[in-house]
Amino acid sequence: MTKKKEDVVHVERNIASRQLKCILTDDDRLHAGQCFADAHAELEQHNEDLDAIKSEFKGKIGQAAATIQRQSGLLRSGYEYRNTEVEIVKNFDAAVVTVTRQDTLEEIECRAMTEDEKQMNLNMEEEK
Repeated sequence: MTKKKEDVVHVERNIASRQLKCILTDDDRLHAGQCFADAHAELEQHNEDLDAIKSEFKGKIGQAAATIQRQSGLLRSGYEYRNTEVEIVKNFDAAVVTVTRQDTLEEIECRAMTEDEKQMNLNMEEEK
C-alpha cells in the first residue's frame, strides 16, 4: 500500500506536565497521616515553647516595672532607709541617751533615759 501525499498527516507530539486529580493510594494516605501527626505535634510543642517564653518575659517585664517604681519613688522622695552604723552613748550622770551617725557624725537623737535604762546602771554598780 502506497501512501498518497493527501494521506500523510502531520502530527506533533510533546510530553508535558499538568496538575491533575489523582486518587490517593493507601500508602499515600498513611504517609499524609504521618506528616499530619508530626506537624501537629510540632505545632503543639511550638505553642508550649511560646507560652513558656511569654511567661518568662512577663516575669522580666514585672521585675523591670518594679525596679522603675522603686527607683522613681527614691527620686521623688530624695532619700531611702539604710542600715547605718551609729554610736549610742548612755550618760548615766545626766540620764541622757545620745545617738550619733558614724558616717556623718550627725547627732540624730538625744533623749532622756527610760526607767529600765536607769535600772541597768544601778545593776552594773551593784556588780562592782
